[in-house]
Amino acid sequence: MTDIKQGLDIIENRLYTFQENKCKESALKQKEKEIQREKDNAEKSRLLKIEGDIFPIKDTVYNDIRTWRKEFIKTEQFKKIFNILKKQDNIILLRTEGYGHEIPYFEKPDLWSHLSLDKSGDLIYTAGIKNIHGPGSRQLYGPIHNFEKDYEKFSSIYFKKVSDFFHSEDVYKEISETLEINLKFYNH
Repeated sequence: MTDIKQGLDIIENRLYTFQENKCKESALKQKEKEIQREKDNAEKSRLLKIEGDIFPIKDTVYNDIRTWRKEFIKTEQFKKIFNILKKQDNIILLRTEGYGHEIPYFEKPDLWSHLSLDKSGDLIYTAGIKNIHGPGSRQLYGPIHNFEKDYEKFSSIYFKKVSDFFHSEDVYKEISETLEINLKFYNH
């Protein structure tokens, strides 16, 4: 039979091992955070360089976006979209992206933004966080911006991505898909 002193020594050794492992685990987690912070900082530096390269043409890119919007809202298709949707939905989603209101533009998997066109023809920007209340959930975060009135708040990289998107057929595919989803949802 083990005496109490030996038993207490066994417990003490296990506690010491547990604490030692906990310290090692904590140091490892701290090191992983440090490595991730260094990677994030390197990525931010890279993006700030790109942001600086694009910034001189930001106004030109912004004007391209405004021109697309102005031309699109004059079309019969724009009018038909909102006639079909009627009161069910006053916006149509154009683009889902990372945060455009942060400089530098920095994509993270749980951050989202939507650029939508509302019935009045305004481009509306919203942003939020995914999975904050469980898988598949979305939480609106921060203010809703009128994309044109608040354009100074947006990243040049984001503007360039949006402009490139508006100059491709992808924008029309996105509008069609969004419209189809909305119509299926409201017709059930």
